[in-house]
Amino acid sequence: MSQLALLLNSIVVYFMKNLKSVVLTIIFVISSFYGISQTQVGGTINAHATWSKAKSPYVISSNVTLSSGKQLIIEPGVKVQFAAGTKMTIKGSLIANGNASDSIAFTSISATDKDSWSGIEISSAEGLAINFDYCKFLYASSALNKNFSLSAVPVSIKNSSFRSNETALTGVLSLTKNMTVENCSFKDNTYAITQGFMTFNNCMFDKNVNGLYQTLQIDVLNSVFANNSQIALNAGIGTVEGCLVDNNNIGIKAYTNGLTVSNNSITNNNIGLILEAALDGTVPPVTNNQICDNTTYNVKNNSSTNVELFTNCFCSTDSANIETKIYDGLDDSSFGLIDYTLFDEDCFTPVYKTDKLQNKIIYLSIEKDTQTGSFKLYPNPTKNDL
Repeated sequence: MSQLALLLNSIVVYFMKNLKSVVLTIIFVISSFYGISQTQVGGTINAHATWSKAKSPYVISSNVTLSSGKQLIIEPGVKVQFAAGTKMTIKGSLIANGNASDSIAFTSISATDKDSWSGIEISSAEGLAINFDYCKFLYASSALNKNFSLSAVPVSIKNSSFRSNETALTGVLSLTKNMTVENCSFKDNTYAITQGFMTFNNCMFDKNVNGLYQTLQIDVLNSVFANNSQIALNAGIGTVEGCLVDNNNIGIKAYTNGLTVSNNSITNNNIGLILEAALDGTVPPVTNNQICDNTTYNVKNNSSTNVELFTNCFCSTDSANIETKIYDGLDDSSFGLIDYTLFDEDCFTPVYKTDKLQNKIIYLSIEKDTQTGSFKLYPNPTKNDL
């Protein structure tokens, strides 16, 4: 046998004897080249820590607690994967700031069910602020859950998405509304928001079962609620202003007089607005909204209190159509009456307002102030029966 043949034979024999080692070496080289790694996490974090993309994903194999006074920084591009039933409890400070091109994900290690992992529980009693920016929360039982705290530890959530969770975000009784949520989306959750003491601005609630569910002390500004299969906003105490509430089963259910509903567009829902009274019999103030083209009712009064909706527009000049879409004491004597103003279709020019207790309507005229350019409404002495 030639020397070349002997050399080739030796190489083949060596390769076959050390096949496992060779394969593992190749895998290691490829993993190193592409930055593939995995970091197991469990137990208590007792020191300041930083989770980097280079060591991602971070696999939460058992419950994790960040100790009081300690800070955890999660860098852009990190993926945090939770084993079934596990959670992270934050007693210190958490800074999870991704960016538009490299977000941070909190998700299940494998399953895609809504309650695959428990969630992140915020229990901070001291320390720095808690920030989430450009984060994704998926498949949790309760993705973010803020516990009661006497200290005003602020929680900021921006540019983040909550998708396919049982409950996306849970607030709790607090001394202040110290959780702010801006430019976030909530989609395909069973409950997008529960409980309260939060402020939302420029958020999107789409295709959830419930958007806001039995919340208190919540302000919702300039946000969109669309295609939610049960109730888009079920809220008491707070403000709903500048929102588009469109194509939900129920648009807004306001159940205490502490909720102010103003300057919203409430359209194309099955029922646009349901009003319920507080214990003292008062109902929420509803002003300057367009409540239009809802399928069954534009407004339903579920209280025994008479309600005035004079500054709201129903986008119709057909009084019979407006009355058909209002459910009140004329439909069921156990409920209060709803008085309103009929506007032109532009929702700018008022024609008359109703006085159902007196069984009359009051025609209105407009006078323009030449100095200020504003319009003033005056009752016309001509009154007709409804």
